[in-house]
Amino acid sequence: MCSLSACTTNAIPELSDEEMHQVEEYAAHLLLQYDANYEMTTVTAEEIEEHRQELERRAQVQAQIAINQALKIPEEPETPEGSGENGSGSGSEPAQVAVYTDIDDFLEEPDLEINYAGYEVCATYPQNTDTNDWQGVVRATEGSSLIVFRYTIQNTGASDVILDMAGKGAKFNFRINNSVSKPALRTLRLDEFSMFLETIPAGGSKEAVLIVEVDAATASSIEALKMTLRYGEKRSELTLL
Repeated sequence: MCSLSACTTNAIPELSDEEMHQVEEYAAHLLLQYDANYEMTTVTAEEIEEHRQELERRAQVQAQIAINQALKIPEEPETPEGSGENGSGSGSEPAQVAVYTDIDDFLEEPDLEINYAGYEVCATYPQNTDTNDWQGVVRATEGSSLIVFRYTIQNTGASDVILDMAGKGAKFNFRINNSVSKPALRTLRLDEFSMFLETIPAGGSKEAVLIVEVDAATASSIEALKMTLRYGEKRSELTLL
């Protein structure tokens, strides 16, 4: 979508006029692509502009993520068979020890309660889309399936809390059946947990998802699930099933 150059800052990169024009065209295309029943009478110009700006912001964040991934280690490398998470291996670097903790504690959000709420296997997400769903649909490729992991985010404090997951830069990886390792997909869905940016009102709650794509055979026989989180220099591991 746009050309990327190396960068060491955590700020969202500046885009040239040409790159910004490409982002705007891409955002406008998404607004209509996933709305087969689009009518100007049902979506106001102000709503379209808000949606376009949100997609533009997310495109810029995606650009920064791509830069960071190009400069740093992969999100979660495969563990060689038999070596184990804490195995000694032949490398000179010591193995990282997983820290088991609550998601909200790990992400340093004392006023939030973030809990895993289950998963579903499907070919598309969401399966039921509303009219004018400008965010689009995530579709599995042929011969594959999506595993959608659901989370609830509850504000237990007395004040509103802004949860900016894109700013945190946390990474999520899932191990299925103790053998298949998959990073969470990056999408333009606003409910995607790794890119989540919402205000959680005091006493209120929101829902978020993380999505991975696996082959149909793996998705049809899920017996074990483990989630690995990376945030800064910290690493956490949660057994989901």
